[in-house]
Amino acid sequence: MGLVAAIGASVLVGRDAGLLLLAATGGALVIRRAAARRAASRLRAEQAAAAPAVIDLLGACLLAGLNPYRSLVRVAERSPAALRVELARAAVELDTGRTPAAALRAVGERTSLDELRATAAALEAAERWGAPPAEALAARAEALRSRARLRAEAEAGRAAVRLAFPLVFCFLPAFVLLVVVPTMAGALRVLAP
Repeated sequence: MGLVAAIGASVLVGRDAGLLLLAATGGALVIRRAAARRAASRLRAEQAAAAPAVIDLLGACLLAGLNPYRSLVRVAERSPAALRVELARAAVELDTGRTPAAALRAVGERTSLDELRATAAALEAAERWGAPPAEALAARAEALRSRARLRAEAEAGRAAVRLAFPLVFCFLPAFVLLVVVPTMAGALRVLAP
């Protein structure tokens, strides 16, 4: 819409001013899209970080004796902020007659979190075969936390490698200029006749 307006303005205002307006509009659109992508990426990372806590809460509720329906409603009330809206929507879906596993699977689909899809699969297995899902959920949450810990350690290792380049090209020349050059100059002065 803004692009069409900029082209129309270029016809009315003149070529140079219109091109400037067109470039400014294009730049604004690019910046807006980049900001939206960054915000979506940040939200996705926050949701992924909150998933183990949600799975732990669900497992704790199930271990406490609540049924899956009540457990999901309680988790929706007390979940981390990144997933609170989606889990509240799942609680509303429970009121419309969906099973807890289906509601949780829908949350996993909307957020693209495989962790929640796997949790939904554990709840489906519990509904189908009567297996207790709490232990499976606790193991899944622990696996997610250990994967996040390994990812953080790998990122820390990559940071050390990335820091080596600036250190070599900033620290080494300064060291040569401040230590090696004066030492060599002093040695040459002493050795020169």
